Amino acid sequence: MKTAIGVVAAAVVAGALSTPACAVELNGTVPPGRTIVLSLRQLPGATTWWFLFNAPASSVRYTVQYCIGPRRNPCGPGSNVVSVPEGTTAWGGPVSQATFLTKVLAVHNPGRATVPYAIIYW
Repeated sequence: MKTAIGVVAAAVVAGALSTPACAVELNGTVPPGRTIVLSLRQLPGATTWWFLFNAPASSVRYTVQYCIGPRRNPCGPGSNVVSVPEGTTAWGGPVSQATFLTKVLAVHNPGRATVPYAIIYW
């Protein structure tokens, strides 16, 4: 009985954390030492966004930083920064869409080589 309850609980959690069909994916590369500000598309009916931040596997070891902060310095003091090592994924959210009236989502590469990034949000 405990096994059946554990399987059902795992299925409920997996369903809650899966990305819906209306998810938007952004991906590209970030040059060394650069920060790229991303344009987020408004999603109809959504007031809160969830993010899945990914640092795809690469031929170099790296960490990519995903930041929500002011346009002038989105990864600076007072910003929300999520560091994601190469080959891993991190969850971000919930974040109100209203946050992006005054702040932006950016990707920062603190390393010395151009590296890939990928974001899914819904």
